[in-house]
Amino acid sequence: MQTIEIIRQSITDLDTEIIVNAANKRLQAGGGVCGYIFEAAGRSELQKACDAIGECPTGSAVITEGFKLCRYIVHAVGPEWRGGNDNEPEQL
Repeated sequence: MQTIEIIRQSITDLDTEIIVNAANKRLQAGGGVCGYIFEAAGRSELQKACDAIGECPTGSAVITEGFKLCRYIVHAVGPEWRGGNDNEPEQL
C-alpha cells in the first residue's frame, strides 16, 4: 500500500531533485510561488535559461536546470484565467 505524506513548508525549502513551477507561456519570473522559485534558484541564471528556450505553449512544459534550488525545474504552462469562459479547463 502506498502512503501520502503531507508536508507544510515552502516549496523552496524542500530537499528534492525536481520542482514543478506553474509558469506563464513567456517563461518570465512571476509573482507568488513562481517568484519564490526564481529567487531561490537564482533569478538571473534561471531567467537566462528560460529566455534561451523562448516561449512554451499553454498545456505544455519545458525543463531547465534548477541552479541553487534543485537539480531541475519543470515549467508547466497553464491557461491564463479569463473568468472561466475561455476554455480554461480544456487548455489545462
